Amino acid sequence: MSQLLVDAGVNRNVVCAVSGIIENSVERVFDFTVAEDVITRFLKGEPAVTGYEIHQGPWGQPDAYRTVHFANNHAREQINFFQRPYLFDYQLTEFSWELKELCDLAVAQFLFRPVGPRTFVKWFYQFRARDAQSVQPLHDFASTTWLAWMQSYMDATKKALDKDPFSA
Repeated sequence: MSQLLVDAGVNRNVVCAVSGIIENSVERVFDFTVAEDVITRFLKGEPAVTGYEIHQGPWGQPDAYRTVHFANNHAREQINFFQRPYLFDYQLTEFSWELKELCDLAVAQFLFRPVGPRTFVKWFYQFRARDAQSVQPLHDFASTTWLAWMQSYMDATKKALDKDPFSA
């Protein structure tokens, strides 16, 4: 599981989160979320994910990692831990764009909880600022650009997985 991101009592963390109820089973929602190609098919917000290259896999296993491309930029994504169908924990490092000046690590967790036949999903991103001066600009980026990107994924997931309540 991810390490606590606090150095000697100095909090340089910026956290953002989205959540929602998806009208599908927890197993189905988990499997959809961790699928190898979901980032290119359903992450349509900005920054747009345009592709990926797996360097150690197969994807869906702890310690698997890949390069994720955001147009002309990229970051390394690595799976830290998962417990199907309840938890998916991964991290981003090696940012190639301006974010690298503000942040050296972003840890993300999807938490899945069955609610009858539906699934409650909470998705956290915890960014670690490089230094105290980077906290505010990183907060501004996370609370606008990144949070909107996360919400666009949550909306697309709901649209793709919500069942028709009138179907048999």
